[in-house]
Amino acid sequence: MGEGTASKDQIIDGQQRLTTLNLMLIAIRDVAKQLKKNNFDEVLDEIDDFLTKYRGDSKTLRLTFANQNSNDVYEAIVESKNYDKYNSKIQDRFIKNYIYINSLVKEYVGKGRTSESRLKDLFKRICSLQLIFIKCVDKSSAFRLFESINATGVDLSTNDLIKNSIFEKLFTNKSDYEAAEKEWRDMFTGFQEDSSALKTYIRHHWIATVDYTSHSKLFDDFLKKYKDRAGVAAYSKSLTELSYTYRALRNGAIETLDFPSRGRNDLSEIKNNLIFLSALRVDQVYPVLMKIYMNEPDKLKGDLVRLSAFQFLFKYVPGSPSAAEKIFANYCTTNLKKKIDKNKMYQELIKLCKNKKEDFIKKYTEKIQYSGTSNPDTQFILEKYMFFYGKPAGFTEPTIEHIIPQDKSDPIYNLLSKDSKENANLVNSIGNLTILEKYENSSDKLYNTAFFEKYALYRTHAFKVNNKISKYKFDINPKAAINKRGNDIASDVYDIFFSALQNGKWPKEISKK
Repeated sequence: MGEGTASKDQIIDGQQRLTTLNLMLIAIRDVAKQLKKNNFDEVLDEIDDFLTKYRGDSKTLRLTFANQNSNDVYEAIVESKNYDKYNSKIQDRFIKNYIYINSLVKEYVGKGRTSESRLKDLFKRICSLQLIFIKCVDKSSAFRLFESINATGVDLSTNDLIKNSIFEKLFTNKSDYEAAEKEWRDMFTGFQEDSSALKTYIRHHWIATVDYTSHSKLFDDFLKKYKDRAGVAAYSKSLTELSYTYRALRNGAIETLDFPSRGRNDLSEIKNNLIFLSALRVDQVYPVLMKIYMNEPDKLKGDLVRLSAFQFLFKYVPGSPSAAEKIFANYCTTNLKKKIDKNKMYQELIKLCKNKKEDFIKKYTEKIQYSGTSNPDTQFILEKYMFFYGKPAGFTEPTIEHIIPQDKSDPIYNLLSKDSKENANLVNSIGNLTILEKYENSSDKLYNTAFFEKYALYRTHAFKVNNKISKYKFDINPKAAINKRGNDIASDVYDIFFSALQNGKWPKEISKK
């Protein structure tokens, strides 16, 4: 789709195929250079002509990308530059795809006397491909073609369909069209060029601002609701503007959000709860969080506590994720027949978790296996559990500590089971974990010693929870101690989080035990 003699044709459909073919040509070129055969010169010249062309005295790439990150890494691959510095998601995919294609070409060509002929044969096969080329005279025709491709049953993404429809409706107004193009480009970059994350956001935005919908129905719902240019322009603007809020809520980047006057402790708690939600890897909660921030940012702290507590509990009790999502959507919706108020929303969320302690204990103790940075939510949960029993001034630099150490040479392992896999599961389960200050666990401190040397030290630790470790008899029957303590922790954690779900506050000290 070209406009003017100096412009390039824009590809409406077939970008991935052309990119893959170009990466194959680059791989053939690079393998040919490694073989160091003089009679490859003609092939190399032809490949170079496929990849580049001269415009005046300067050499330019024939294939370029609207996204600058894609363009940068593709240019580096074509020109055989070092591409280690490129690290966005889309750049990483480019590099991995090229490396994989290069390995396939090497495997096909081999190293023997036939390598030369096999490489030339592969190049000829690519040259013999037939491409169907349909050129649209203007962008309006291209938009209609894109829709007709979708009508044939070709699976196009919701993102592309909605974007295409927006651009088609805004095309008659140059300023609206150019603004939308820039906004969508910036939005895609903001999601680190992750189409899946953008797809989730577009649906969440719809739930937060319109009504509940599924991925499969979203495009049809969009077409039904937005028919005129003004409505489409307003939707596109809302979609791009709220994307900043959405990403900040998902990433815990509260520095980019605007709050009514709040103290440092409030902001710290908001940030910690957002990071905890992110670590839980749940999606359903973000439309309602976005809605609350849009309408009642001053109440986000209490709502965030309740929603974080709910999402954690609901992850470990029986229930369908769609049940929670529809409750959230009924709070967000503009449809008065479906709409519920916030109190009703929380009543329904409480029902989904109420009287399910035994289910929670069983699943939570089975599923939790601590492995450092892969589950940062574990530290958040342990801190709430430890504060549950009363606390000193608070942590300075808390770190998770294994009561029975991970070091298999420690004598305590003689009292565990004979199954090494079972031992690993026991050592990393919730019943074997606690929290110490980082300075307590450093190399020159007593808590960084063998199990039997530090076991008695827990009795005098500042936190009451650590004082009680010895009551579980880790030194006599560590397997039973881990399982019993794990069940006790899970029971208390259920109470802590259910209380937070009900009240919007993390409990200070539920009972004196």
